[in-house]
Amino acid sequence: MTTWRRLEPRTRDGELSSIAARVADPLWMLARQWQSGELTGSDNGSPTLVRLTAEHSTITRWTTGTQTPAGDGTTLPAGQPIESRVDAVPVTPGLGDRARAGQHLLRLLGATLAGRYASALRDHYALPPLDAAAEDRSDQAGRRWSGLLAGRALDGEALRTAIGSAQAPKSPPGPAYDVGDQAAVRDAAGRYARWWDARFAATSGAWLPGRLAAPFRLAASTSTGPTALVAPEHRGGRIDWHSFDGAGSTSMAAADAPSAPVTTRVLPNRLSFPGMPRPRWWEFEDAAVDLGRIDAAPDDLGRLLLAEFALVYGNDFFAVPMSMAAGSLCRVVTIEVDTCFDETVTVPSAVDFDGPGGGRRAWRMFHSDGAAGLVLAPSIVDVTEGASREEVLLSRDEMANLAWAVELRVTGPTGTVVDRREVESARQARAGDEPTVENALHYRLSTTVPESWLPLLPEAGGVLALPATSAPAGRLLGDQQSFRLDAIELPRVGRRVTLVPRRARAVDGTIRVWSGWHVGPGRGESSSGLRHDELTHERPA
Repeated sequence: MTTWRRLEPRTRDGELSSIAARVADPLWMLARQWQSGELTGSDNGSPTLVRLTAEHSTITRWTTGTQTPAGDGTTLPAGQPIESRVDAVPVTPGLGDRARAGQHLLRLLGATLAGRYASALRDHYALPPLDAAAEDRSDQAGRRWSGLLAGRALDGEALRTAIGSAQAPKSPPGPAYDVGDQAAVRDAAGRYARWWDARFAATSGAWLPGRLAAPFRLAASTSTGPTALVAPEHRGGRIDWHSFDGAGSTSMAAADAPSAPVTTRVLPNRLSFPGMPRPRWWEFEDAAVDLGRIDAAPDDLGRLLLAEFALVYGNDFFAVPMSMAAGSLCRVVTIEVDTCFDETVTVPSAVDFDGPGGGRRAWRMFHSDGAAGLVLAPSIVDVTEGASREEVLLSRDEMANLAWAVELRVTGPTGTVVDRREVESARQARAGDEPTVENALHYRLSTTVPESWLPLLPEAGGVLALPATSAPAGRLLGDQQSFRLDAIELPRVGRRVTLVPRRARAVDGTIRVWSGWHVGPGRGESSSGLRHDELTHERPA
């Protein structure tokens, strides 16, 4: 038989002296407190209550560019994401889009009217085949679609032109409509015109090809007058508080007046992060993070600042919750903090603390320069992006002393995305333009580069211009009469510009669909292999 007895300490007095851990040198304890600065009373008071007074203003106006407009700008409807207006570029309907639009008109006419007038409409508005230039820019699948649809499908773009104004539509001329059918045909034509305009109307955002950016301005009415927010370097993606710089007052009049200052009383929460030191002096640290093992070189400022923040200022930060409506500008009027020592401390604004001109320049979170407030832009919460419709690589070529705009993928004439290099290789194979290798040497004035490599030549004023003889196939380089890019916008790493379709749900529940440009870093300098005065064994075709 096995028995167990547990030995445990037992005390009979009220002092619990048997389990006390006595320190024989209290002077050492005082010295450590003096050495760490605890005896000065610094950082000993904890906040118990915060009274925050703030003024909220709704963002109601917007305009393109960064300069103050002469007028009031454009009204920004409530609930709509600003990205769908700033980034939107006009959609060019391809051959497939025009054929599908023609089918949509027949659906709007109904089975009876479509069966009665479809043949006559096709005789007047048949989809034309691709011309020689468009066929050269299309891939094999696009040429097959063109051969299938040409002469058989209705051209939706030609129908929209024939209908005229969407407010006062007219029946597409050509077919002889019965008197009893004319009203129904005009009604279907009006609905078709509004449907077409909603998808392919020439709505343009703030995109500037010469700067590879979409600068814009927002405005809200505050107690000090209309205040502007400027986003000078927006290059696609989600718009957030860090996209803006404050521009002070503006002439853009906002319709909504600011709300009266509202005071809220909240309990602050200590701001914590993984590896944060314990706030109490005698509390054991978490062994998961060893801040003492941070190895930083003298010039490694990032790690040094991180260690200093964690060890010195980590317990000095508190979070105060505040509710803001989407698409609003909030100006914090006052912040008063009650501490556990029955003190009331007024926290000054970082702008006021820095003084005029920002003499003691400080880092501020969620604060736009000059705006003197917090910005919650009317942005999208989540967005679904499709495959890119166009991709252009901009890079410098120091050996050739110029820059290149390489069209990797573009939207073909049929509306499908084609690879420019594959289209060019297929066209050369069909034409038999491949060079022949011989034993004899041939002099070549200069080598050739692929047609998708378009040169950007330097001009006066720090501009990289596309020559007039170039034939771009994409929209980035071809939408303008002459593409001109500020040289400062093309760094050594280059730029990659893509046209991406996006779909998002707005705050009011509506679905917004648009296509916008996105600018990202490139892949460095490129070498086209361009050479001059060359001897080669290849005989030109």
